[in-house]
Order: sequence, then C-alpha cells, then structure tokens
Amino acid sequence: MKRARSPENAQRRVGRNLVLFTVPLALIVLLSVLLIWEIVRDNMAEATRERWPWRLALLDQQSLGHMLALTGGVAFARA
Repeated sequence: MKRARSPENAQRRVGRNLVLFTVPLALIVLLSVLLIWEIVRDNMAEATRERWPWRLALLDQQSLGHMLALTGGVAFARA
C-alpha cells in the first residue's frame, strides 16, 4: 500500500548553485599555481630570472598567500 505524499512529509531536495561552488574552487587552483610559480621563481638565480618566462610576475608571494587564504575561507564557509 502506497502512502500519499503530503507537504508535511515530503522530502525537499536542496541543490547547490554551481557557480557559487565552482568559482571559489577554481580560484583556489589558480592562486595555488601562481603561488607555486612565485616560489619557484624566487628561488632561482638572478641571471636565470632575467630571461623571458621567469620575468613574468603578477603578484608577490605575500599577496597571493593572503588571497589564497581568503578564497579557502570562502570555499570552506560555502561548504
């Protein structure tokens, strides 16, 4: 015998907003890659850092670390 579904006992499914879930995770990945780039770049010899791909610097390590911590906090709070 099947019970009729009434609004009182109906299960409600709450879905995640895909944008609010994936954007912080994508930012964490991007900022992690940039931080690794800056750490590797900072530990190279000065002569090597003068050549093309290693001259590229977007943010310093401290700013990247702060942004990574902030984005991690946002992603953790959203979860």
